[in-house]
Amino acid sequence: MYTHILLLIHGSATSDRGVEEAVKLAKLTGAQLRLITVVEALIYSTDVSGGFGILTADLLPLLRGAGERVEASGFSVDTASLDSSAGRVCDLAIAKPSQDSAPAAT
Repeated sequence: MYTHILLLIHGSATSDRGVEEAVKLAKLTGAQLRLITVVEALIYSTDVSGGFGILTADLLPLLRGAGERVEASGFSVDTASLDSSAGRVCDLAIAKPSQDSAPAAT
């Protein structure tokens, strides 16, 4: 069955519900959870005054909050904020987590 579950956190209601479902599925299957946010390189090169929704500064608290909700359920989780300018997001998302990939919990 599942050994790893990857969940994108971006602040929508669907993303929030996904956290709860991912925890349920991980508990059933014994899978490891990884929560990520992705910062698109496009944000850096365009005028965002028209609104791109949630920007980088808003994503880290969302990621921390989701990680804390998972841990409060008694499950361990890996979190990472990925920058699309650092490489292909698909490769970054499955890369072995490093100490500095996870934002510190507050």
